[in-house]
Amino acid sequence: MTRRRATVLVLGLLTVLVGVTLGLAGRAALRAADLAGEAQTLLVSAQSASPAEGDDASGALVRSTRAADVLLRSADRALRAPAPRVVAAVPVLGRSLRVERAVVRAARSAVSGVGTVAAAGNGLRTTGGRLDVGKLSALSASLGPAADRASADLDALRAEPLGLTPPVVVRKARQAEAGLQPVVDALRAGQTGARLGATLLRGPRRVMVALENNAELRGTGGYTSSLAFGDLRGGALTLGAFQQIETVSDRPGRARRVPATAEYHQDYGPFLADTTLLQNWTMSPDVPSSAAVGARAVGALTGRTPDVVLLLDVPALARLVTLTGQPVVLDGRAVTGDALLKALLIDAYARAGSDTAAQLRRRSTLQAAASRAVAGLLGAGLSPVRLAPAAAELARGRHLALWSRIPSEQAQLRRLGLTGDVGVGCEDLATVSTNNLNANKLDYYVQRTVDVDVRVARRSARVVQKVRLVNTAPADAVPYVAGTGTPGTARERVELSLGPRARDVVVTVNGRALPSSVRASPGRTRVATYVQLRRGRPVDVEVRYLLPRDGEAYRLHLVPQPLARDASLHLRVRGTAQWRLAREVRVDAPFTDERLVEVAPPVETRVQRLRRWFREPIRLPV
Repeated sequence: MTRRRATVLVLGLLTVLVGVTLGLAGRAALRAADLAGEAQTLLVSAQSASPAEGDDASGALVRSTRAADVLLRSADRALRAPAPRVVAAVPVLGRSLRVERAVVRAARSAVSGVGTVAAAGNGLRTTGGRLDVGKLSALSASLGPAADRASADLDALRAEPLGLTPPVVVRKARQAEAGLQPVVDALRAGQTGARLGATLLRGPRRVMVALENNAELRGTGGYTSSLAFGDLRGGALTLGAFQQIETVSDRPGRARRVPATAEYHQDYGPFLADTTLLQNWTMSPDVPSSAAVGARAVGALTGRTPDVVLLLDVPALARLVTLTGQPVVLDGRAVTGDALLKALLIDAYARAGSDTAAQLRRRSTLQAAASRAVAGLLGAGLSPVRLAPAAAELARGRHLALWSRIPSEQAQLRRLGLTGDVGVGCEDLATVSTNNLNANKLDYYVQRTVDVDVRVARRSARVVQKVRLVNTAPADAVPYVAGTGTPGTARERVELSLGPRARDVVVTVNGRALPSSVRASPGRTRVATYVQLRRGRPVDVEVRYLLPRDGEAYRLHLVPQPLARDASLHLRVRGTAQWRLAREVRVDAPFTDERLVEVAPPVETRVQRLRRWFREPIRLPV
């Protein structure tokens, strides 16, 4: 055999070998992608499907995570076979395989963490229905390393170079990053929640549960019609019967002041909110401020100050009743979900009318439903795996909030997003809260639209916030709903919370300047005015202001008031002709959850920076 033939043969063999290797690597990559897709479908289905009767959600999730882990392990093996490993080691050519391997590795870590939570969910309750405090602590300890691994693998995926890779690979990598980040965040939150749950449930803690009625609004959500008191100890909540607030509070002539912040006393003291009257203690939209005052007032009345306050409104009650599977029986029929919401806030009032005995029966029904819901929330019978996502969703809509008078516990609750804070660490803020001042139940019928328009420049932002309120109450509403002084008309204190650095604030109602108060505090600027909502006549409250800024990203925190019927949100964030944003933000959606909007500043070219250096004055330190 001549040297030339030998060379050709060797080259031919190498070509065949390379072709076979590439083919095997391609097949392995496709196989791995299919397996990862199957795992994702399996987990999504397990999360969205309701468990079969008698089947605990955590058990179903355990099986799904185990099956997903088997699929991802097979995908990982396929990518670590000899042919894919050889190709992955080739510069540039092997990037796609390395990225896919990083995706699978990050997904396995995330699934493993979810499996840790799901496996623990079945064993958190003892035979007596109590939550096992020791197992909660162990779960918190195991979630720390699981979250660390998932976070590290996600960071490794982000560090993989995506240049010179097919667009489909880039897209899949970005989708994986976006999908896995919430899982890592949830693992961190689960660690904090398990640790906090063990601390609270170990006790002892005095608990107050406040049931809010959204048909008569207050800042945190609604008039507190009923209160219940209980004790957390040894992994269980012992809760007494709900009581009408009138049976707990002082009479108006005997009401005593309780300690409150200067801001709270200035805004709500004129309404005796910081007293033992207990009718208006939830006027502040900032739940910790209201809860602290309510706890002190109850302590002055009963001699035992609550350590923990749980605020729960009627939409949250309806959701929890559905979760516990124990419907409320009204007029002989079982009612849950949205039907229960309508039944409690509309139908029951209409049926009771002016009949005092019937109204008492309506209240008793509501209190019984609340007792069962809270028992399911903190007592036996409801899987923590099912409860945690529902509680988090309700907290995002501010239908449920928790407060602890112990600072370390309150800090953990805040990290979990359960405290209902307003005006904490954000540049700009948009919150509208109304307080019903004439004791009717018309707020269910008030439609609310919130418009926020922002023009962002380098050194400032010009903001216009407007809320439109329309009273759609029926003309034949019973006196208990329509009110007696001015039937069918709601008198409301409207409060808008703005960024703490808001300047040049201008307030108008239906285009006219009316008396209002503008007060600044470290967390927020408060603007309050009073309006009359007559049937069918829209009322527009508008606030314009200038927000000084430093040229970095603009951050806006949007916080809804919890309502029986969700408000509508229209948001637009734009730049100016001189300072164009890379992306304009537009939102037209129901205002159901808290939102954090962050808009990055535009990227300047060198020429633009040079021009700005010559045009802008030099600022010397004073």
